[in-house]
Amino acid sequence: MLAALLGAAIAAVCAEVLVGRFRARQIPAIRVLGTTFEAYMANLRRWTLIAVIPLVAFTAIWLTIQDYMNYLMRFQYVLLPMACMVWPMGFVRASAWVHPLSRRRRAIAIALGVLLVAASVLAQRSLMPVRGRFHDGRFDMALMLKDYAGRGYTMATTEAGLLPYYSEWNAVDVYGYNDRWIAHHGLSNEYLDRRRPELIVIAGTFPLEGGRPAIETLQQYVEMNDYVLAAAYGGDPAKVHYYYVRRGFADTEVLVQRIRGLDYTWYMSGKRAIDFAAE
Repeated sequence: MLAALLGAAIAAVCAEVLVGRFRARQIPAIRVLGTTFEAYMANLRRWTLIAVIPLVAFTAIWLTIQDYMNYLMRFQYVLLPMACMVWPMGFVRASAWVHPLSRRRRAIAIALGVLLVAASVLAQRSLMPVRGRFHDGRFDMALMLKDYAGRGYTMATTEAGLLPYYSEWNAVDVYGYNDRWIAHHGLSNEYLDRRRPELIVIAGTFPLEGGRPAIETLQQYVEMNDYVLAAAYGGDPAKVHYYYVRRGFADTEVLVQRIRGLDYTWYMSGKRAIDFAAE
């Protein structure tokens, strides 16, 4: 993202220099995409303000979204092209302010700007929960569960991504993002009774604590009904994936054994996960 912003800034400065040379030589500005560099630079403030509107509006939407759904800060990705649209104006204004300064003060101002950018990058990186891209044990779990696709089995899960998609099981998204009934009414024991999931997957801490209504409901449900904890995989107690299997259906025992025997890679480190349920 930083490289894209710097690229946009360089393009804006080059455009400004190019327009200045056209004016000095009294050459008509080159037309680009039906307009001119001169027209663009003359209306830079207006176009920037127009671009800021969706930037601010999209950021404001985050106030209505639960933070734990912002996985790997994915809601920020869409802001990259918007930021590239509004960056040139600020850079051009800054360059106009720096240019009249003495060489020494100009160097100091540029150095401070570079330090500010570097500090922003480091701060952003420190907020990222995952450093790099690693194999995800949920993918292997889904491929194993796919062996039982077509048998009418259902999972209820907080992890409504890899697991339902690659396993091809019926799924209950307990947060309601893919379930209209839960979105309007919330997760309840009665709804889970109607779906009777063979597998319940919960992402939480170890030991499992509530805090979110959906997790509290699932925790109560597995305790009140006949479920066995097959595994609780995690890298540390702060984040663990619990796999509960319902007793009493044809593949209960084999699923429990296969879940426990899986070589589960923790997605945040790339290392083999710890099964806290086995300790």
